[in-house]
Amino acid sequence: MTNTPFLKLVAQHILQTNPSGLDKICLIFPSRRAITYFYKYLSECISDPVWAPACYTIADFYQKFSSLHVAHSLLLNAHLFRVYQQIHPTTEDFEHFYAWGNVLLSDFDDIDKYRIDAKLLFSNLARVKQIDQLFPHLTPEQQELIERFWHHYTISRESKEKEQFSQLWEHLYGIYEEFKNTLRQQGIAYEGMLFREVADAFDSNSVQIPYERVGFVGLHALTECDRVVLNYFKAREKALFYWDYDPYFTEDEKHEAGFFIRQNLKQFPSSLPAEKYESKTPEYIEIITVPYQVGQTKWVENILLELIRENDLSQPETTAIVLANESLLLPLLRAIPPDIADVNVTMGYPVRLTNIYTLLQQIIELHLQGKQKYGFYFKQVETLLYHPFFLKIMPEWVRAFVAKMHAANQVYISASAFTEVPVPVIADIFRDFESTDMMIDTLLKICNNLYSLLFGTDEVDDADEGKELIIEKESLQMVRTYLTQLQTVVDSVGFSVSPVLGMRILMKGLRELKMAFEGEPLRGIQIMGFLETRSLDFEKIIILSANEGYLPQNNVPLSFIPYSLRAANGLPTIKHRDAIYAYYFYRLLARSSHVWIMYSTSGENITEKSRYIRQIEKDPDSKYKVQQKNMAFSLETIGVAPIIITKNADILHRIISFLTNAQSYLSPSAVASYLNCPLQFYFRYIIELKPDLKIQEKVDNATLGTVLHSVMYRLYADYCNKNIGEVNFDNKVIKQLIDDSIRNYYKLDTAADLTATAKIMQPVVEKFCELIVNYDRQYCSDYRLLAVEKSFVTTLKISSDYTIRLGGRMDRIDCSPSNQIRIVDYKTGTVGSPKYHDVTDLFTRENWKKREFLQAMIYAWLYYQHTGTLARPVLYNIQHIAEKNMPVQVPIPQTSYPDSVAKFFMQVENSVVSLLHEILNPETPFVQTSEKDICRYCAYNQICRR
Repeated sequence: MTNTPFLKLVAQHILQTNPSGLDKICLIFPSRRAITYFYKYLSECISDPVWAPACYTIADFYQKFSSLHVAHSLLLNAHLFRVYQQIHPTTEDFEHFYAWGNVLLSDFDDIDKYRIDAKLLFSNLARVKQIDQLFPHLTPEQQELIERFWHHYTISRESKEKEQFSQLWEHLYGIYEEFKNTLRQQGIAYEGMLFREVADAFDSNSVQIPYERVGFVGLHALTECDRVVLNYFKAREKALFYWDYDPYFTEDEKHEAGFFIRQNLKQFPSSLPAEKYESKTPEYIEIITVPYQVGQTKWVENILLELIRENDLSQPETTAIVLANESLLLPLLRAIPPDIADVNVTMGYPVRLTNIYTLLQQIIELHLQGKQKYGFYFKQVETLLYHPFFLKIMPEWVRAFVAKMHAANQVYISASAFTEVPVPVIADIFRDFESTDMMIDTLLKICNNLYSLLFGTDEVDDADEGKELIIEKESLQMVRTYLTQLQTVVDSVGFSVSPVLGMRILMKGLRELKMAFEGEPLRGIQIMGFLETRSLDFEKIIILSANEGYLPQNNVPLSFIPYSLRAANGLPTIKHRDAIYAYYFYRLLARSSHVWIMYSTSGENITEKSRYIRQIEKDPDSKYKVQQKNMAFSLETIGVAPIIITKNADILHRIISFLTNAQSYLSPSAVASYLNCPLQFYFRYIIELKPDLKIQEKVDNATLGTVLHSVMYRLYADYCNKNIGEVNFDNKVIKQLIDDSIRNYYKLDTAADLTATAKIMQPVVEKFCELIVNYDRQYCSDYRLLAVEKSFVTTLKISSDYTIRLGGRMDRIDCSPSNQIRIVDYKTGTVGSPKYHDVTDLFTRENWKKREFLQAMIYAWLYYQHTGTLARPVLYNIQHIAEKNMPVQVPIPQTSYPDSVAKFFMQVENSVVSLLHEILNPETPFVQTSEKDICRYCAYNQICRR
């Protein structure tokens, strides 16, 4: 058997059987692409000019016999909503109706394309005993399917949903009829309605046919309307039927790829001789396993380069790359070797994979989620501003604005923040969408401005532009056109469409948009989706993404008509969809000589290999002989290498400068940092690495602690050497101090509104202050306040070379009536158990959960160094005070004997000195902590990748 393409066989047969001319012949094809190829083959088969036959797609053929035109789904839905409200009055608005209105439109479309008796379908079938009278035309098997559904439905428990479904079902026929009458009066239709009216016209012999013969070429899954039309021409002996198939899957009654073709051949026998369909196995089928989806495009490049080396690509138009996953188109275009000059993309590039779609999606999400009370959510704003378009137009402004936003810790940003921007596009994005008209107008304005900013107004020769730039340019232009068309449709609806619904309709439309690539359709390697392969044949075929979910696709449309009723009435089901995809796959192999099929084994949302691969691999009766090639390569697991900072001369110099600097000192928190993680200590204190500012959505303990310390300082500062009972604890005073402290923290002036985070923080700080003040009033009113925010600094000579400065600032120092000195440390976070065996235990890395007590101990030691007096550290831990109405006492010697106190603090000092020796030891590097929990809230965890 020759590998003559199917459409060329048709062209040859048409010419041979119509020697007098083709001008009175009409041919119907599944796609315009098939028509283009047919004309090509026809021209190859003739030597003298002839009149070409009239060629139509099946949809265009129906339209030729109808005065109606198919309307936009939004307009159809609006008319359906009016009829629904008229027949089944409800308080439901159009916005809520729209989603299930689309489902109803889809069901009506199926009902008409398959010429179902809608009145019978929508009848109340609860009376199962009468099923045979209601549907006498059904087979016993079909009647059993309907009985099974309705029996289950009638015995199921009563529910509100069931009652609503019953009421809706009873009204559906009336809605269906009135809806069609309304559309007919407007001169519009949905596709199934138009098809049915044309089929009815053929059935009633009320059409005028200007052709002597009509041929149906490469059709597959026929609807009942299609069968009526085909029967019309068959009965008048004017029909030609050209089915595209391989006997391999039609002669096997169980093969799903032949499900529809077997029906077609029985009812409409092929006009081509049987020998034209002699089955031939491809010379070469290779199944290639590739780790990731995008990795498949690399192997396409390898295959093409090999074909070039073997001089096997001299006719590139006979090679097709078929994408089951259309998102691989752009990576594939990048992978095409530069030696291949001509590439024709027939599938159309989805707009949803372009930057303009991403931008509009972000804008829509921004407005759908709504501006909050305090403004727009910072994460959405930041993502939007970092869009590639804005980084290209004004990168400096974007980075400066985001940095300012982080510095001010703005969780919500008001629209007024964008009034002074380099380009008006930004301000337009954050403008309220008060109506759908305004939304479309604003988005169109944004797109127009972006087009001017990105591409200018002068046309640029596409030859000078890269593929990606062309895609961005064309997609932006297509979106502009779509927005203009959508505005026209919205204006014709006749009632207000809410902005929320308008945004959803817009995004649905954009998801379905595809760009047609300009080029010569019959030259070069052909890149297409499976739908575009109908009736086309290629010698070499490369199939990508042959995974379940892509081949076949798993998008099952929603329907109000239960599966059993669909099956019983001959409406399409998932079984039909699977049969269609099986046909696409096996038909494509029929006339090929070399086939490469790729699937992925890893990656995001990856599924198993396609069932069709398993079939040709495992079926003992399969005629296909396949080779396996596993391109999956094992990646050696590479852990994150630990960061180790060795102490070279420069780093040692920095350490010594930090420890001996007369303007600074080693604080208790620095000691705790070193014990927790030496690397963190190095980043923070030795090289003074500033962590990136991040916006805090939630108020963390560190922020609360800073503000609380500020409030407590302001509250007590003027009462040193006075009893705490004399402090002005008036609520108004405290609230004002809190407001001032929060504004100071966020750098807000007195006239500015508090940010959302600040407003969230306010009542929390008030509660913390209330707990502390109530405790002080009740138990410490006769305590004398000695100092607030008092710093103590001391020196330690740890060798003849180094004298180290240590110091710390104490939140509060007070004295009880019995002359017991307390060092008060305010703590907003969780505090561990105060129990420990020995002072040296607190200086071990294992006891990282007791660092608060270590710091308190060092404060007490500093105070002792300066005064020679024992002061008892007390942690005013908010949680502890709230639960037990008392602070946490830090265990230190209960005796006041000088020898015992001196011995205790000598242990503290020796532990500090030992730690300093370790820090200064050039042989001890700065290493990461082994405690991952410490890393969780570390400002440097991104560096360590923990």
